[in-house]
This record gives sequence, structure tokens and C-alpha cells, in this order.
Amino acid sequence: MKKSLKITSVILAFILIALLLGGCKGPDSTDVVPSSVAVAVSKNLLTGSLSLNSSALNNAIRDAAMNVGSKVSGVIIDGEPAIFADHVVEADANNNSASRRRQIAANTVNAFGKAISAVTPSAGEIDIIEGLNLSIDAMSSSNASGNRYIYVLSNGLSTSGIFDFNDYSVFESDVDRLADEGSKYLKDCSNITFYWLNIGDVNTAVQDKFDVTQQKMLMQLYTRLIENRGGTVQFLSDKSNKPVDTSGYPSCTPVYVPRNTISGSVVSTKLSEETVGFRPNTAELIDEASAKSAIKSLSEELATRPDTVNLVGSTASYGDTSNCLALSVARCEVIRNILIEQGISPDRIRIYGIGRGESSSFRVKDTDDSGRLIENEAKKNRFVLVTTEDVSSKI
Repeated sequence: MKKSLKITSVILAFILIALLLGGCKGPDSTDVVPSSVAVAVSKNLLTGSLSLNSSALNNAIRDAAMNVGSKVSGVIIDGEPAIFADHVVEADANNNSASRRRQIAANTVNAFGKAISAVTPSAGEIDIIEGLNLSIDAMSSSNASGNRYIYVLSNGLSTSGIFDFNDYSVFESDVDRLADEGSKYLKDCSNITFYWLNIGDVNTAVQDKFDVTQQKMLMQLYTRLIENRGGTVQFLSDKSNKPVDTSGYPSCTPVYVPRNTISGSVVSTKLSEETVGFRPNTAELIDEASAKSAIKSLSEELATRPDTVNLVGSTASYGDTSNCLALSVARCEVIRNILIEQGISPDRIRIYGIGRGESSSFRVKDTDDSGRLIENEAKKNRFVLVTTEDVSSKI
């Protein structure tokens, strides 16, 4: 739903209009196909940082500002998503100089950045699906026939609308199924490339951090959601070290993060079969480099602590009990070796293998009354838990 914005945002939007109308290629430049760029910004109390200086983002805005017929739009994602900038680049014969066009395009990037910085949410909660839909609408209304890009600056959290993460408990859900159910509410994304920045960047004063597994779950959720509707998505690593000043923002409900997270005095992370890429029923990694990358931030956190690191291995309730125990220990050994390689002393690491131990408090029931495996539940039991908590009484 569109809404009124603060006066400062409106003024900046008018500045942006002036720059866009004057910052285009002249009549002699007909070799470039105009493109459409939308920037969807999620600004709320849970926002940690926004990569407004991303070179990919700014280059896309600059390139569009150089080309007659291109369209640049800005959308704020909160409980009532709104368009705060929506402009088509028109021809102006007075600006045929290439250097002049480049200068005005650079000014356009600066003005757009200021407009994003100035716009503030009027509704505290976050409706990310409606925000994406509004961005698609803004782009679809363009006559530009070239590339179609949507840059999403968001930590990925949604607290209202179709995707209310507290209703779905997303970090304990089958994210592929969740994406499949939610994709019918997302508009057609055909021929649109999404570039996502700041996934997982949260305001830790309000919102618990995600571990590497949970961040990958968010990326998996949005990748499948967008691809189901015909689009593609890339997650960019451009990071901003400057936190967003959220003072004065309306309240927003924090998203529940399960205990497998880095918070407080305990580090506790579940590395699933998908997270680190084990081949089924083996302790062999599918992609060792990817697994090491997934564990790196966890190792960096553990390196700052003196605690004993406990590795707890579990498998689904399938096959011989002793074989399951051996597999769970073998997978723990693989994780142990990666942690040691990334700087954790082997003297600090203790391994517990529970295999298919049904009595463990870390596992869920994954068979029906007839003893048949329930795959959706079995997935939850295939993990290596890395924790600084004393778990000896819970095995």
C-alpha cells in the first residue's frame, strides 16, 4: 500500500527528478538500450547496516541515469511498502557533452543515496513480499526494453504479511516448502535479476544474530522463492561497517531465533548436512571449500573465547545403530579438522557421537508409529552441533 512520506524525503525525491531529467544521453546516443533499476530498501528497528556505497548498486544507478528511456525507482519496505522515487530519464539536447552526462549521472547516484538515507518507515513491521511486489510493479510500468534489475537492501526478515517469520518459525521450517507455498503470492519475476545486499545484517541491540546455518537458510528461501517466479538472485558481499541510526523508528517485533545461534555467553550452532555439504550416508564433503567458508565466521567467534568446544554428531533413525554412531563421530572429526585448520586448538575440542540415539534431547522423533522414516523430521536429525555449552547431561 502506498503512503505519505516525510517532507525531507519528498524534497530529495524532487532533487532526484531534476538530476535524472538532466542527466541523460542526448539525441546522438542511440546505441544503448534503456534499462530499469529498482532499489528496495528495508529500513526498520531490526536493520543493522545498509550498503549504500555498494559499487554494483551505484554503477547500476549511474548507468541508468546515462541512458534515455531508463527508469530508476526506490521502494521502502516496511509494513506499508511505498515508492519514494520513480523516474524515467528523458532526452535533453542541452546535455550532449559526455563529461557533462557523466557528472550529472554521478550527482544522481549521490542524490539517490541521500534519498534512501532520508526516507524513514511509517510502519514498524516488515512486509517483505509486498515490498518486492511493489518493486516489480515499479519496474513493470517502464517501457525500457533492456536489463531489469532489482537491488534489495535488507537483512531478509519479515514480520507481517504472507511471510511473518514469527508465525512460520522460519529457522525451524522446511524453507523449500515455505518458499513453494509463498511463491504464489510473489508477482512474476521473469527476466528480472535480483541483487541482494545485507542479508543477515541485524541490529543486535534488538534482534538476535543468525549463525551461518540460519543465514544460508534465508538465502535458500529467497533464491527458491524468486526462481519459482522466473527470476534469478545473487547475494552480494558488499558490506557497510556503519550501522543504521534507528532512533525514532517505530517499534518492530524481533524474530525468534532458535538456540543454535551465537548470542550471550554460549556459542551453539547446528551444522546440517546441507550447510556443510556431506554426501548422503558418508562423512565425505561435497565441496570442502564451501564447507570451510560456511564455518569460518563460527571459527572466528570461537577463537575469541576460552571455552571447551563440544561437537555432537547425530544421524537420522535409519540403518544399524552402531553404523549411525560411527557416522556421527566421523562427521564430527571432519568438522574438528576444519576448526583446527581455522585456528581452534585441538585441546579445546571434545567429540560426542549420538548417532540415532532416540533418547537424546537434541533430536526429534523422525519415525511414525510403524517405524517408517519421516523425511522432513529426519532432516532435522542430520547435524553436527558445535557448542560451548556443557552438553554431557543431554546426550
